[in-house]
Amino acid sequence: MSDYYDVNGCPQKKPTGLAIASLVCGIVGLLCINPCGTVTAATIICGLIALLSSEQGGKGLAMAGLVLGGIQIIVEIVLAVLTVGTSIFF
Repeated sequence: MSDYYDVNGCPQKKPTGLAIASLVCGIVGLLCINPCGTVTAATIICGLIALLSSEQGGKGLAMAGLVLGGIQIIVEIVLAVLTVGTSIFF
């Protein structure tokens, strides 16, 4: 398994598939309709597993996925409150 090298010639670890999956799920969850929070759950679970596996690379991708998952949770809560709030008045 070959390592990536940065600008200074230092070896960098390859990002894991879970870190990439976390980032992709985070982007898809923000751009598409997210039924029942399934994409949000996948984003957070993949991101946490990738972040906690200390010997593998891709921590930045996993952290970005977790941030996007957090944003998705906030958006879902706001949409739920707005939906319930408007249905009470009509």
